[in-house]
Amino acid sequence: MALPKCPHCKSGFFALSTIAPVGAQYKANLIICNQCGAPVGAMEYYDAGVLLKAQERILKKIEKAIDDLDSRLRRVEQHAAAAANR
Repeated sequence: MALPKCPHCKSGFFALSTIAPVGAQYKANLIICNQCGAPVGAMEYYDAGVLLKAQERILKKIEKAIDDLDSRLRRVEQHAAAAANR
């Protein structure tokens, strides 16, 4: 198996560095050579899977709140109809 090497200095040691590019809305992760600092790769800062799971949890809470409100509204409507029939 071939080991990755920096194309600039041929070092085989790398680090992850977070950057915030000017004018960009999001940060990015760069894989840089630990020896000379040359960028050798880039990755998204946010993991899409983690973000989707977080949104899923929030949507489930919102869905539950809507269901609770719907249930309460139905009870109010039932009480109002019963009061109107008296």
